[in-house]
Amino acid sequence: MLLVATPKSMEVLILDHRLCYIQQVLELLPPNERSGENVQYLIYVMEKLFNINLGYKFRLLAKGPYSRKLFNDLKRLGQDIKCRDELNYKVLKEFIKDLNSCGLSMRIVLKVIATYVMFTKDVYPRPKDVIKEVSKICRLKDYEVQRILSRFRSYLIHYDRIEA
Repeated sequence: MLLVATPKSMEVLILDHRLCYIQQVLELLPPNERSGENVQYLIYVMEKLFNINLGYKFRLLAKGPYSRKLFNDLKRLGQDIKCRDELNYKVLKEFIKDLNSCGLSMRIVLKVIATYVMFTKDVYPRPKDVIKEVSKICRLKDYEVQRILSRFRSYLIHYDRIEA
């Protein structure tokens, strides 16, 4: 018997893969950090820094990177999802561990990193002073943003040099 993948069946497979990934990411986060905002930032950072393409399109809003499709997927999480594949998330586990150990709110750190990455890779033209723009959106002082980015320099190594 020959099985043919229809566009609808492919859409279900892609959706299941995305939802499985989101579900596994949520399981790695501490319960008090499982907000939609944190998931938006974390998925954006994971797609950009760790080359995990889940097919979300993000745009920069007042609070940082946001994807309507991811928002809709988050609303579907309670459904019966059949996760067939174990995602290798060793790097993600380490990243979340580092987020937890930096002594600042995970939401703030994720927002800074996600907004920095968006300004350096997805906003054209790129602002002259990225740190200042990130500081405005995150409502932090420039030196606070620089301190967070320096702490996560090893993850940002493939990106433009962090401005000192």
